[in-house]
Amino acid sequence: MAVFMLQGVRAAGFKVPDDVSFVGYDDDTYARESIPALTTVAVEQSRPGEARAQKFFDDASNILRHRSARARLPVHLIERESVATIKR
Repeated sequence: MAVFMLQGVRAAGFKVPDDVSFVGYDDDTYARESIPALTTVAVEQSRPGEARAQKFFDDASNILRHRSARARLPVHLIERESVATIKR
């Protein structure tokens, strides 16, 4: 979705990343091949499905115990051209 937003902003005459920066979630082919290439937060491919399934079962169990559950996934940032570099 971020890639399509990036394309729309560019079509409207804005410069990416000079005017607007974009960061997507889930590194895919579109992110790597977009112009400019999309900075993204990457997640291991098998982990989201496993984590969602585990969260579902944990939630069902926790409802009975009146607790909340959260799923945490290991992620990493892949920096590309869609975000301006901040100079400090």
